[in-house]
Amino acid sequence: MQIHVGTTGPGQQLNLTVDMTADELAQVAEANQGDSARAITLREESGRSLIIAPRQLSYIEILPERTQKVGFGVG
Repeated sequence: MQIHVGTTGPGQQLNLTVDMTADELAQVAEANQGDSARAITLREESGRSLIIAPRQLSYIEILPERTQKVGFGVG
C-alpha cells in the first residue's frame, strides 16, 4: 500500500510503500498522539525503516490501490 507521511516541523512529505492495512496505519497514528505518545516505526516493502519521534506525525495519507490493466481495451 502506498502512503504519504507528513511530519511536523519543516514541511516534508515522505512517500512510502508499506505492507500494512488501513486499520493498522490508523492504530499507528493513534499511538503517536497524546501524553502516552511513543516513537513509531514504518517499514517499507523494500526493507527500509522510518522511525518517527513522539508527537511528530502530522498525517498519513493512504493512496488507493492501483491495478495494472494488461491487454487491449475494447470500446
